[in-house]
Amino acid sequence: MLNWLSSDIFLIRRLKHGDSDAFGKLYLKYLDSIYRYIYFRVGQKQELAEDLSETVFTKAWENITKFKEHRGTLKAWLYMIAKNVVVDHYRKAKPTIALDENITGVNSVIETEIEKNEDIRQLMSCLNQLTTEQKQVITMKYIEDMSNQEIAQILNKQEDAVRALQHRALQKLRELLK
Repeated sequence: MLNWLSSDIFLIRRLKHGDSDAFGKLYLKYLDSIYRYIYFRVGQKQELAEDLSETVFTKAWENITKFKEHRGTLKAWLYMIAKNVVVDHYRKAKPTIALDENITGVNSVIETEIEKNEDIRQLMSCLNQLTTEQKQVITMKYIEDMSNQEIAQILNKQEDAVRALQHRALQKLRELLK
């Protein structure tokens, strides 16, 4: 892990001195995990998750000089940006309903997909019954494989609070899945 962390610091220092190749390496390293985080936060909408992921990296590029190595990891900083981008998206979003004239035929395809993914659908339904913070903690911990320290930094909470959120979320999921 030390090599991983030191390589981030090395790349950040190069980036702060104008090395765009360093940004490309950081982008490739973190794109998938940032995308997955956003994907689950925006209701599994692939195109929206792609757009918001690009926004995260644009903001990171524009603000890399504000990143302070002694305050946390680059990974946590990127997730903090991602969290804020998703919040901004929902603040700006206006609810709309898309109407499609060719709905017949599509329903059978959708029903087939839903039947194939019943376990995933049930789990997602249960996850949606958790609080926003509980959902974030579960996603970061078990999908993104983050430490409690990283999660605490991203959510601006104490590690004990993160552990409590995680415990309550898992307890509620167990009850809902019974």
